[in-house]
Amino acid sequence: MNVLPQKHDHLWFGDGNVVLATNALLFRVHKGVLSLHSTVLSDMFALIQEPVVEQHLSQGDSSSMDIFDSVDSYEGLPLVMMAGDKGDDVAHLLRAIYERGYYDREDDTTPLDMITALLSLSAKYDVATVRRDVVRHLSRHFPSDLAAFESTTFVNSPLFGKPRIECYFPLLCACVTSQVDLQAFLPALLYACSAIPINKIIEEQLPILPMPMAQALLLGERYLDYHIRSNLSTTLDMTSPRSGCPFAASISVCDTTRRMPQTHAMTRLFCSTELADIKGEHVVDVFFEKRCERCRHNIAAVLETRRNRIWEKMPTLFGLDGWGGMNEMK
Repeated sequence: MNVLPQKHDHLWFGDGNVVLATNALLFRVHKGVLSLHSTVLSDMFALIQEPVVEQHLSQGDSSSMDIFDSVDSYEGLPLVMMAGDKGDDVAHLLRAIYERGYYDREDDTTPLDMITALLSLSAKYDVATVRRDVVRHLSRHFPSDLAAFESTTFVNSPLFGKPRIECYFPLLCACVTSQVDLQAFLPALLYACSAIPINKIIEEQLPILPMPMAQALLLGERYLDYHIRSNLSTTLDMTSPRSGCPFAASISVCDTTRRMPQTHAMTRLFCSTELADIKGEHVVDVFFEKRCERCRHNIAAVLETRRNRIWEKMPTLFGLDGWGGMNEMK
């Protein structure tokens, strides 16, 4: 049985002059207010026709008016269908427009469903002020700087009312309908998603993730894996003790300095797609204990330089133009 849309409790203004309709909710709002914030809604309002009103004289010469509702009107007001949009999502967008402080980009307890709704619909309807705030909010948690990203990333820390890791794919899905200005955070978000085990991505996320984004994620993960392996092997192949290192001539350190040491630990590193696992200081502490401080410092510096280069390439690994631009995903 079809359920008729219901009037929204808060977004039904007595002086509203247009009704927005979703499959579940109706909103009586103001064309002028929304047109100031949304170029798309402004264009939609310009195309609608007012309901037909006929005036006639009744007995006693008193005048009366008949308002003829059509498929494009509701209770005598123009009716605009928000095709494909959920009622609750539209409510989030309208309240963000009408109510100052409804959405605060500094509030990390904002529910995830509000964030994804605002990200998607602010792009669809070109609500620039809301979109700018959401992008800045997400950029704070998925920054373009590697040091900043690693200082804010804790998989089990709360974000938007959920464990951080549970936010990744809902945000990624919302990005599919939001093609502009996402270069500020999308590469870092894709990178965060790539750290999730591949079997979990295939079993739980691929069925719901749009194909272009799924392809970008899976290919990017493979490219990232290659670059990390290449970074490690190239650096470690060039780590002979420097001239003057007190350990240079020591037979006891041959296996731990001149060849791939500690095979088990090294294999774990080579199977990782997380840049945090190949921090210079970490690799040196694990594999180069028997080196002088100067050697250790030099090796760590080379690893850090290469690690940051991988981060700089992150957008291109996932099929994007760069931190300053993004290919449109059809």
